Amino acid sequence: MVFRWRAELGFGKGKRAELASIVVTDGGAGALSTPVVLRDLLQPPDGMTAVDLKDGRCVFAPKGSDPDIVRAHIKSSESAP
Repeated sequence: MVFRWRAELGFGKGKRAELASIVVTDGGAGALSTPVVLRDLLQPPDGMTAVDLKDGRCVFAPKGSDPDIVRAHIKSSESAP
């Protein structure tokens, strides 16, 4: 799905893709009990900055945006009927 989004949104055209290294474990002793979140898979487009939400998600907003206002806007838009 990430690769489809990259193609649809035009990311990576004209430059090589940077792939994230991951390790798959068998869930044995010492395995993490919480899911691992892969960060930085998609860089912000030009003129945008990444804003981390309190629930662990990340959204892109125009550079110079107040992160607290972006978070409040996301929260209100998700709670609207």
